[in-house]
Amino acid sequence: MKRASAFVAALLAVAPAMAKTGHVIQVHHGYDCVEFALLEDAMVMCGANNIFLSTGTVSGACLNGVPWYGIETGQGAGQTQLTAGELPFFIAGTSAIDTAFQEWQAVNGLVVVQTGEGFSVTSTENTRLFGPSSAVGFDLGSPLTCKAIDDSTGTHSVTSIRNINTPPAPTQ
Repeated sequence: MKRASAFVAALLAVAPAMAKTGHVIQVHHGYDCVEFALLEDAMVMCGANNIFLSTGTVSGACLNGVPWYGIETGQGAGQTQLTAGELPFFIAGTSAIDTAFQEWQAVNGLVVVQTGEGFSVTSTENTRLFGPSSAVGFDLGSPLTCKAIDDSTGTHSVTSIRNINTPPAPTQ
């Protein structure tokens, strides 16, 4: 038993925590990049009351100021076609981003319905609902140039990601 505990402890010591974690509030699948923004970054940059419009959609003005993260598709300017060895990360990364986004939307919708019906959401419930199962964790990479979402000719810089997990644990 001591050997097994020591082995597990050694594995966990080797696997550092993800560099960045958060809840995906916006995703863009473009020709050259799959990119996303995090709720936690939006809260810091925009303030908790300025992230969403009265319609429930994410404020475009807020999204213009938050950092974006992404993975390249191998199709954009300066990108080389993805190799067979790079495809598993692209598929898994895109799936993790989309899963975290859909999970966050489901949880957020549940809270909106619950409060709309007059029920309160306690801080314990809030922590559980918006916990790791609706978040993504990843390591940061180098800058990546992606086509601007709302501009047919412009580009913007996003931070590329590596080692993505949902939930955001260093091992899976």
